[in-house]
Amino acid sequence: MIMKKIIITAILCIPFILSAQNRVGINVDTPSVDLDIRTLSTNDGAEVSVGNINNSYFLRIFSGRDDVPFSAIYWRAGTPLSFGRAEQNGADYTEFLHLDGKTIGVYNTGQSVFLGAGAGTNDDLSDNNNTAVGMMTLHNNTDKSGLVAVGDSALFNNGIDATESYHATGNTAIGSQALLTNSNGYYNTAVGSRALYSNSTGRRNVAIGFLALSRNTMGENNSAVGCQALWFNSTGDNNSAFGKSALISNTEGSGNSAFGARALYSNTTGIRNTAVGKDALLLDTTGSNNTALGLASLFANRSGNDNTAIGTFSLDHNTTGNDNTGTGRATLGNNTTGSHNVAYGKDALFKNETGNSNTAVGKAALFNNADRSFLVAVGDSALYSNGSGATQSWHATGNTALGSKALFSNSYGWSNTATGNRALYSNTTGSNNSATGREALASNTEGESNTATGRSALFSNIDGDDNTATGVDAMKTNSSGFKNTAIGRSALFNNVTGSNNVAIGRSTMWHNETGSHNVAIGIEALSQSTDRSGLVAIGDSALFSNGLGAIISGEAIGNTAIGSKALLSNTKGWGNTAIGMKSLRANTTASANTAIGYEVLSENTTGYNNTASGYNAMSANVSGFLNTANGSQALNSNTEGYLNTAIGSQTLKMNDSGRENTAVGSGALELNIDGDWNNAVGLAALGGNISGVENCAFGRISLRDNTSGWQNVAIGNNSLHSNTTGHSNVAMGQAAGYYNKTGSRNTLIGSGAGTGDVSQTIYTGNVFLGYNSGRNELNSNRLYIENSSSASPLIYGEFDNNFLRINGNQEVTGELNINKTNVVLKAFGKEALWTDGDYFSWGFGGTYNYFDDDIKLGGGGAPAPIADMHIEDTGDASITLESTGADAFIQFTNNATSPSDDWVIRRDDSDAGKLQWRHNNFHKMTLTTNGNLGIGPGASAPAYVLFVDGTAGKPGGGSWSNSSDRRLKQNIGDYTHGLDEVMKIQPVTFQYNDLSGYDTDPEYVGVIAQELQEVAPYMVSESEKGYLDVDNSAMMYMLINAVQEQQKMIEEQSKQIEALVTELAALKTDGGVVARR
Repeated sequence: MIMKKIIITAILCIPFILSAQNRVGINVDTPSVDLDIRTLSTNDGAEVSVGNINNSYFLRIFSGRDDVPFSAIYWRAGTPLSFGRAEQNGADYTEFLHLDGKTIGVYNTGQSVFLGAGAGTNDDLSDNNNTAVGMMTLHNNTDKSGLVAVGDSALFNNGIDATESYHATGNTAIGSQALLTNSNGYYNTAVGSRALYSNSTGRRNVAIGFLALSRNTMGENNSAVGCQALWFNSTGDNNSAFGKSALISNTEGSGNSAFGARALYSNTTGIRNTAVGKDALLLDTTGSNNTALGLASLFANRSGNDNTAIGTFSLDHNTTGNDNTGTGRATLGNNTTGSHNVAYGKDALFKNETGNSNTAVGKAALFNNADRSFLVAVGDSALYSNGSGATQSWHATGNTALGSKALFSNSYGWSNTATGNRALYSNTTGSNNSATGREALASNTEGESNTATGRSALFSNIDGDDNTATGVDAMKTNSSGFKNTAIGRSALFNNVTGSNNVAIGRSTMWHNETGSHNVAIGIEALSQSTDRSGLVAIGDSALFSNGLGAIISGEAIGNTAIGSKALLSNTKGWGNTAIGMKSLRANTTASANTAIGYEVLSENTTGYNNTASGYNAMSANVSGFLNTANGSQALNSNTEGYLNTAIGSQTLKMNDSGRENTAVGSGALELNIDGDWNNAVGLAALGGNISGVENCAFGRISLRDNTSGWQNVAIGNNSLHSNTTGHSNVAMGQAAGYYNKTGSRNTLIGSGAGTGDVSQTIYTGNVFLGYNSGRNELNSNRLYIENSSSASPLIYGEFDNNFLRINGNQEVTGELNINKTNVVLKAFGKEALWTDGDYFSWGFGGTYNYFDDDIKLGGGGAPAPIADMHIEDTGDASITLESTGADAFIQFTNNATSPSDDWVIRRDDSDAGKLQWRHNNFHKMTLTTNGNLGIGPGASAPAYVLFVDGTAGKPGGGSWSNSSDRRLKQNIGDYTHGLDEVMKIQPVTFQYNDLSGYDTDPEYVGVIAQELQEVAPYMVSESEKGYLDVDNSAMMYMLINAVQEQQKMIEEQSKQIEALVTELAALKTDGGVVARR
């Protein structure tokens, strides 16, 4: 059909003559056929004849050349259009239409088509399926197939160097000289004049547009769409260029993509670049791995690598900077050599030129930064002014801003972190600050090393340093206070210049303005304090009202409150310590109190110098002062009593106004209300006393039932247990005077002495000395000296009758004179006791040793004795017991022949002359000749001046003292043993064995001397018997050193914990940044 159109067109263009017979003649006057065409040449001829419908030839064209016997194109009905004959020799030009009996694209679709002078000249006419239209198209191709060449000289040299069957196949060239020099390149597509003009071996390229990929020789897999796209590419591979002059200068660069007029215009050898937008990466020459999306993005980049620019004019001044990312109009607009920057948002990092490793996300973030590095800004105008006025290399570096206008005004402050809207907004030169939360540290200009976490935290800070504020409005009004720590909403809210404070909890230290060195932990702790310092408040509302109304500098200072509502109401009181919930809760102006435990001193308002520890101790005290209470509910009801000491659970529990009492032991003086000057030591000692005064009870349940009795002394468990109103009694010994209730002026010494009977509770004026002495006596004014409950004691007396009886033998070695007129006593038949008229005397006619109601020894005749026994001498008065070769002793017994309860004071002649006290022949106390005193059954050979086997007491207070004045000492040095040595000491529990000589039943706590000797040999010595003894006196000082060492460790660990908290907060902030990226 194409051929038919060509012929018809040609016919219409030839001049012709129409005859009268409706014949047409061309170059002939008289046409012989319907269409008669003659040539004007004399050596060839041409004829076209058209027959009628019955002719066998419908159209016939003849040539009449002399050298071509026959040449024609003809068509016969029912047959295809055919050549009559081919040219005679190959020297002539290829025919414009060469069919050789074949059709064009109708019946033989696999054949080649060549149209144009020189087109397909060297084709081997095999089934190559090529199409060539245009002069010299596919001129040198011989056997390569699947080719399309349209345009002058398109694919001119195709296949000339092909060595493989697939070489130079599958190429399409449309346009003048398209793929002109292609030799063995295959699967290329070139559309446009001189597209892929120089390609020789390049393959799989696509070039669309004038001069597209024109200089490409060996480059592969390139795509160029647009006038001059990839014009100069020679060997670069895998490039894509869309747009006029896109990648025009690329020669060897590979993997580049350019979309837009002049995109990657200057790129020569850079690889893996992507440019989308007019003039994107325009000046890039050798830079690689860059991505530019937007008008003029990365416009000036020349050799910078790994940059990403998205947005009009993004990174448009970058020349050699690497690894930058800019997203948004004009992001990193002035960057030239800065690298590793990330900018998201219009004008982000706009003025950055040489700064590196910055991250800016948000409109105008880091806008003014020029050469500072390692910055992070996320949010509208974050770090907007950073770098303005920076003169030192470290100025305006290491800053991080996350939030709209965070660090907006920062000029050359460095190492700041701001997270939140307007965080650190006004900061100009302040450094090392961290702000997290809306308007945190918003007013800070010069303050350094501050940490603010929470909305408006440290909002007003201007030049305060080293502050930490965590929580909404924490330290909001602080301006220049430094080294404060506030954790919790509104903590240290009103602080202005106060420094070195720690506030943890909602509204802690809310009103503080200038107070310093305070510690407050807990909701509203120290809330009302404004200018007081040196306070500690730990717990909900602890020290809540402290400082209200305080005017004098010494008021409301030095207080420590640990526990919910501890010292809640304190206003002016100073030097108070409260540990425990509601301890000292109501205290207002009282000072120097110490309260440890739940509700201890909770109602105290004006009482001062009180010390109380234990549940509810002194909880009702209002104005009482100088009291000491240690134990649960000790002095629980005291309101105004003072100078009381209560140690033990419920000691002095009901005391209200009683004063100067001392109670030690659970329940001691428990019911006392207003009794004064009492001393009770032991479980429930004086437990029932209500108003009795000046009583002393030492021992478990001693004076237990006393209510109003006064001036009683009870020493020993259960002594005077039942006494209620009796007074002026003295009872020493277990259960001594147990049943006495109202009897008075009794002196009872000895275990069980004067126990009495439950039915007889009233006896007065008795003196009972010895174990169980007078136990069953029911009368008053009696004397018993005995060691049993015998009714016939060794010595018996009746004070009201002036009667004395000795129930036992008496031995007198000297004279006994009784100066009476009548002899009343004889010995061995002779007068031994006689009277001379006034006195009784021993002996005969003596003038000494006489008595009337009393006895006087060695005193002469006058004056009369002034005591029951009176010894007088002109020299030294003395009593001597001499025993030759045997023991000398004094015995106190209830029965001389068969004693059952006796005491003996003995000089033991067989044991180095020791003086011993024995009861019922059991050792109780020993005094050696060198002055050592041993007390207890196992202390018969005391190796020390005082040796006690068993427990010992020192009632009445005071201390064991020794001289310690520096003026009395020399060779003074530091004692260094402490915690290390304490950790090596192994305490043990033990019982003594039989070798010790001590009671083997009790269990003790102590150490092993041999083990202690390895740690502290100076505490261990060897006794006379070769056993090791321990001196614990140095142990107290070793423990003092250990406590001091531990305190230092605690303080160091506290500092480390504070540093770790700060570092953890910073790490959490960094983690948030990563998450948002």
